[in-house]
Amino acid sequence: MNAWLERDIRGAADAPRTHALVIGVSEYQFLPQDGQPAAGDRDTFGLRQAKTPATSAWNFARWLESSYNNPKAPLASVRLLLSPSEWEKQNVDGLANLPASVLAATRDNVEEAVGEWHDLAGSSCDNIAILYASGHGIQMSKDDGGIVLLEDFAQLRNSPLSHSLNVPAIRDGMAGATMAQRQFYFIDACRVRPPSAATFQSLGSGVGLSNPFEDAPLCSAVYFSASPSTEALGEPGRGTLFVQALLDCLELEAVDGHVHENGWWVVTTATLMRALPRRVTELAQSFGEEQTATVGGQLADVILHVLPGAPNVPLSLELNPAEAAGCALARLWDGVANSIFDDEPFTPTLIRPVPAGIYVLTVRIQPPTPPYRGVPAQPIAALPGLTETIPVHV
Repeated sequence: MNAWLERDIRGAADAPRTHALVIGVSEYQFLPQDGQPAAGDRDTFGLRQAKTPATSAWNFARWLESSYNNPKAPLASVRLLLSPSEWEKQNVDGLANLPASVLAATRDNVEEAVGEWHDLAGSSCDNIAILYASGHGIQMSKDDGGIVLLEDFAQLRNSPLSHSLNVPAIRDGMAGATMAQRQFYFIDACRVRPPSAATFQSLGSGVGLSNPFEDAPLCSAVYFSASPSTEALGEPGRGTLFVQALLDCLELEAVDGHVHENGWWVVTTATLMRALPRRVTELAQSFGEEQTATVGGQLADVILHVLPGAPNVPLSLELNPAEAAGCALARLWDGVANSIFDDEPFTPTLIRPVPAGIYVLTVRIQPPTPPYRGVPAQPIAALPGLTETIPVHV
């Protein structure tokens, strides 16, 4: 199949590259619409059509295209399979007129894409492999997870999961001496066990990979949108809460507060492990709901994404006493020559987005107003993850 995105990366054939596979399923061939009865000739586990998974996969793919950056393994390809709902086609930019390189997320198409992605990722142990899958999902035991239902789920009446994506089986197959040692899996699906699943002798195995019985990669991190036995939430038009949280984390929330080599601001396995569940919980709470993202797999702290520069972080300075707001003016600068802002008034809290960094704050009192005194120099850390309001005493 043709890749949705393919870039010519300079270097030898085995030079490190990133290869991504992105799958999103909202429209299902055998599921009823809301308000319609389910088909009586097959068990569809009580599921209905969805409105957010294809949007979510589309948003993540576009982020990869426009923003993903890893100088040690540049993005070389994205295989994209989408089955958007009619609602998404009408309400989400781009989903009504997808290019021919974007195939429907059926078993046959996904199986071919998984095989191609596997082969590309296995061209160098220094590659990065990324898989994002969004759709209805189920969990068959308390320990598993990562079964995402494809567009033609339930096509086989006696083996409904034959048309699914079996992420654990894919991870087992992503091994070997030349396989990408840095692998990231984002499973954006519910993790519930349908009661009727227990009536099947065989549910089918879904799309997976042959297990080569070789050593596991250095890093094979799995980020689940929901905890076992729970559902994943979405917002039509914007996608799932998980993908919203994931993109927030990749741009700011999971950026490491310590600058890495070459002055890089980075997102790593570990920073994402800490920030992503927290951000999912925050978004769910904003809707009065609960959702808990979880992390698993083989975890080693490696870099996923390098920002193009210092991210903007919210800086909040609170004047004490507040009554001095009428005469206190703040300057934030780098301690050498460059100012971030000059003569900014307090009201009495001063909130500004500033590039992440360590700064010097000075405050002058103008006009002179006893008993207030200016601040000649106060170190200020404006770093990702530091959200507390900083007191300024005059």
